[in-house]
Amino acid sequence: MKKIINTPEGYTDDMLRGIYASHPDKVTYAAGDLRCYCVANKKPGKVAIITGGGTGHLPLFLGYVGDGLLDGCGVGGVFQSPSAEQIYTISKQVEAGAGILYLYGNYTGDIMNFDMAAEMLEMDDIEVKSIVGADDTLSSSNVSARRGVAGIFFMYKAAGAKADQMGFSLSKSSAPEGSRTPGPQKCELPNPFPAPVTGAFLLRVPGYFSVFARVALLHPFRVQPFEEELSGFCAEYST
Repeated sequence: MKKIINTPEGYTDDMLRGIYASHPDKVTYAAGDLRCYCVANKKPGKVAIITGGGTGHLPLFLGYVGDGLLDGCGVGGVFQSPSAEQIYTISKQVEAGAGILYLYGNYTGDIMNFDMAAEMLEMDDIEVKSIVGADDTLSSSNVSARRGVAGIFFMYKAAGAKADQMGFSLSKSSAPEGSRTPGPQKCELPNPFPAPVTGAFLLRVPGYFSVFARVALLHPFRVQPFEEELSGFCAEYST
């Protein structure tokens, strides 16, 4: 896959400068840090919703900051988590008097840094609640290791819309039960023979099981997968 960039080490900040220059009425950054991505105008009395993650998965994560969606995003380097200090800085910038909801994916660095930022905010007497997007039931048979892919978008949308209507309560927020995400076999394009998989997620990690590979092993002379094979696999790993 071809890319147009100046230098690899400057990619993230160059991208952010372009976004800020293009949309100065919509987004800004806090404390002089380009990676502390925030809405330009906060809404008093609204629960602020903040996400974060590494660069390289656009429109995740900063693409969902805006009216009726999220209020801030910690922008990490390529495949890197934003720091706890950056998340804290964003939180102080967008907090509007009704507390903060952290809504992010199930990745070790993100969990650690969002938790540290929440502890710092609690010392400032700012209420914080965290929800980890780990919705994809087929990304792992281990419940604690499951990731959030498609489901996290709906979490952004539902929570953002509710908060924008001023009807959102931190005490009543909760995560969805689960979803299943189809996707490409790897995070590489172009691919002349795309192999759809279930449980695909970020960071160049292949999906949990390839439809084509499974069908080729079970039925080498059939093009279409059998429905019973797919449903049996889903039943096995969705519990």
